[in-house]
Amino acid sequence: HAPNQPPLPPSHLPGNTQLMANSAAMYLRMTEKVPGQLLDTAQAGDAARLRTLVHQCKGSAGYIGAERVHAVAMGLQHALEGHLGTGEAALPEGILVQLRVLLRCLAELMERLRTDTALSGAKRG
Repeated sequence: HAPNQPPLPPSHLPGNTQLMANSAAMYLRMTEKVPGQLLDTAQAGDAARLRTLVHQCKGSAGYIGAERVHAVAMGLQHALEGHLGTGEAALPEGILVQLRVLLRCLAELMERLRTDTALSGAKRG
């Protein structure tokens, strides 16, 4: 892949539907607890840990080609980095709004992947 561009996600591998299904299933397993972790961390007011979780979320979304989740997570990560530089303890409302958007996008993605994975399993079975 070219510099400054992420590698192509598995969904860009033509004809390899099994690899795509395996990648989606692995993403679902790895991401299952992420929404709860994000909420718990935000409620605890731990901006540094929240930034780390959002960064991980961004990376895994990018790997599977989930552009919307990747973009929302990137925006939230940048907002958190800016917030960490202020020294303020409380998370500002703007960050909480972005977090809610990320959680909604994650829920939609996970539901779509569950449906796609179930459909591909039904086709094989």
